Amino acid sequence: MLMAINEARKSESEDVRAHPKVGVVVVSPDGYTTTGHRGELKAGEHAEYTVLERKLKDATVAGSTVYVTLEPCTTRNHPKIPCAARLAERRVRSVRIGMLDPDGRISGRGVRRLRAAGIEVHFFDPDLMDQVEELNRDFIRARTAEEQVHETSPSAPEEAAALDREACEYLAKTYSSRGEHRRAIEWGLRALQHSKRDGLPGQAGKAALLIAQQCRHQGRFDEALRYYAQAEQSIRDSGAQGFEARTDLLRISAGRIMTENFLVLGDSNAALHAYEAIDRELEDLRASNSDRSASDWLHLYELHLRRQQAELYRQVGLYSDSFQLFDELYHNYSYIEVAPKAWSLLGKAEAARMLGRTEEALESYKGAENFASNAPDLRLLARVLRNRAELARSQGRDPVPILEEFEKVVKKNDYLYGRIYFLLIRGGHELDVEAYSSAISSFHEARTLCRADGRPIGTEAVHAVLGLAEAYRLSGQLSEAESLLRQARDGYSRKGIAWGYLRATLALTSISDSSETRMPESEERADASFLQFVTQPQRVSSRTVFVNLL
Repeated sequence: MLMAINEARKSESEDVRAHPKVGVVVVSPDGYTTTGHRGELKAGEHAEYTVLERKLKDATVAGSTVYVTLEPCTTRNHPKIPCAARLAERRVRSVRIGMLDPDGRISGRGVRRLRAAGIEVHFFDPDLMDQVEELNRDFIRARTAEEQVHETSPSAPEEAAALDREACEYLAKTYSSRGEHRRAIEWGLRALQHSKRDGLPGQAGKAALLIAQQCRHQGRFDEALRYYAQAEQSIRDSGAQGFEARTDLLRISAGRIMTENFLVLGDSNAALHAYEAIDRELEDLRASNSDRSASDWLHLYELHLRRQQAELYRQVGLYSDSFQLFDELYHNYSYIEVAPKAWSLLGKAEAARMLGRTEEALESYKGAENFASNAPDLRLLARVLRNRAELARSQGRDPVPILEEFEKVVKKNDYLYGRIYFLLIRGGHELDVEAYSSAISSFHEARTLCRADGRPIGTEAVHAVLGLAEAYRLSGQLSEAESLLRQARDGYSRKGIAWGYLRATLALTSISDSSETRMPESEERADASFLQFVTQPQRVSSRTVFVNLL
């Protein structure tokens, strides 16, 4: 793959127009390699033509594996032969592709032509696909501009959906693993359409489940819940009652819990109790299935479920429990489960930060960021940068350089939580530098974003209220601050968020002291009871309480 990309960099354009940079590597069954690139031997000649018809014209190519940076073309002016047809004629065994052709006349059709000829089709690794797309950015931009100028033909939707179900599923999963939720949804919807058309309710359920997960990450919670419901109905309609169907239903249940109980309602304790029920179902499923591969999959899913539980422990302030569980998960995931290990490392870093264990947090953030940058996984990278910015604030360092990098990643992957936390952290920094008007604006904007589907997003909505209250309090607008602080304190109390309740209570106390008024006795008793709960050593560090606004 890297050899093909290096060949593509050598491509020669035949005129001033934007042309693709294409590299090809043919690996014969005995391991012999032949390389080529566009325009290598003659201006305008396609890379595949150069290799197959000039360099390997008299050689046996059957059974070879071909690595090509651009999807092979399916249309050429007569008498030229399309590259996809040449590959089929030479009986190659498999083709690995770096990017789909942005030309609407070809996109997806090259893949379908190869598969129709019995050729295995795969794509480059996600990080290498990014390199190919960046290398061809001028060509992609030119093709996109052409499509905007010319009116789309009635057949365009069919052309856009030219890939078969399996290819659409593969692309949806690939973009999902990279944190590119919008593109994952796009290909997931195509896979869903194929599955419905082909009468495959089980596969339709899997596609709907993937779409639901992407909608959840984007903060489109009502849509996520609709697709979870659709996924469940499709799987039940399939009539399947085996191991795979049962595990898919468990994944759907877990996704609903995370969406409804935690993300929308912000009720971490309710989510934890609901996950305990799924734990019991997993045990029943394990007891009823002795197949080794099924057992291995169940073990992996149990680790995923425990990772969600570790995150919920952190949310309710059980930082020591969260740190310990994330650390166990990091070591329990096998070496091939790189992404879950990286997410576990991030969770460990976040728990360490809240416990005031800064050096451990920094070391773990570095490991998670290295994976996120190389994978690439934009959602993970956004989370790492967000928490590094928060850590910089808590240490009194300037978070702006990290925030600028964070903002670029958020804009690229359309991650709702990234947009919200960017505003929250920026607002917190503006409080630090006493730019109170700017802070009020940032927290107002965050609060507006926190109304997904017309209703507040659980915990983040309360964070925005607390930030806004602090901005008013520090700027001397005490009446506005007091009302908002009570809202924030009540919100944190309902959700069991220890540090947030304590932070709001401390701010209310400062207002009470400055105005020489006292809180009602009933509130004092409630505060004393809750403070006894939140100040348990494992829940919160004293430093974190005072410096961690977000």
